[in-house]
Amino acid sequence: MAFVTPDDAGNKDKFEPLLQSMLQLAGDTSDTQSQRAAFGFLSKSVSVWGQPLSDATDGEVVPSPQGVPGFERFIYESVVPTAFAVLSLPELNVKDGQVIVVC
Repeated sequence: MAFVTPDDAGNKDKFEPLLQSMLQLAGDTSDTQSQRAAFGFLSKSVSVWGQPLSDATDGEVVPSPQGVPGFERFIYESVVPTAFAVLSLPELNVKDGQVIVVC
């Protein structure tokens, strides 16, 4: 993953492991509280950092003020498959109240 520009290189070392940890927690059905928190974090991340690119006045495409370059790709390659994988797990008990909150 390459989300962070060279100007933000100091954050790159922490950003990618954080996202990977959140994906692992989101996929872990044995701890529904952590799973719920991870999906909450990922949901907020998608809404804030997944902003589409906008056109500048001179025709150059620039990221929106809150968007993170490359994050849209991460959403489609990692977040969406994780969400569908969790929903398709045979051990997912839809009668469990915590599972309903995660969904």
